[in-house]
This record gives sequence, structure tokens and C-alpha cells, in this order.
Amino acid sequence: MAGDRPAAGIIKISVTEDLVKANEPDTLADLAPGSYVRLTVRDNGCGMDEETLERIFQPFFTTKTSDRGTGLGLAVVRAIADSHGAAISVVSAPGRGSAFHVCFRCRPGVASCR
Repeated sequence: MAGDRPAAGIIKISVTEDLVKANEPDTLADLAPGSYVRLTVRDNGCGMDEETLERIFQPFFTTKTSDRGTGLGLAVVRAIADSHGAAISVVSAPGRGSAFHVCFRCRPGVASCR
């Protein structure tokens, strides 16, 4: 039924090249200096409070009811990012949506990286 559907939201996906310099603060802690490809997934959803942000990458943590999710999605995303030597972070606040950033180190000789 139409009344049961959540309101439509917006998801924006972008890919950018970033150059991280030594001693330069970044939204992703502990990135070594060098060239990176940053994948950003941003939404205009309800956002998350600090307590939720602290737990979102834990296996089986979910804010959904038991019939709507297992809480494995973001734990799997982090494991995949880790296995590729990538770094992942999230910026979110209640009522302001969320932005997930995944930074992959560029490989030498790849044309799209510096």
C-alpha cells in the first residue's frame, strides 16, 4: 500500500581523486601520504547519533526490526575495504543524512591516478 512506503530519499554517489599530504588532517584517520580514489555515498536520510555511529561496523548491529535486516551489511563493507587496504569513515548527524567515504590507495601506473 502506498501509505506503508517510506518517503523517497536521495542517494548521491561520487568518485574523486585525492592527494593526501604528510601531516595533513583528513576525514579518514591514518592515511599514508599519497594518491587515493575516494568513493563517497551520501544520503539525505534521518542520520545517526554518536551512539549509533560507534557501533555501525559491528557484526549483527542493526537499528532495524528483526524482519528487515541482519546487521551484517556495513561489517561486510568494512571487511572488503580492509582486504583491499582501503580506509572507510562515516560522517552523520541526526536529521542531516550520512556520508560514507571509502579511500583506495592508487596503484602506480594506473592512468586515472596522479
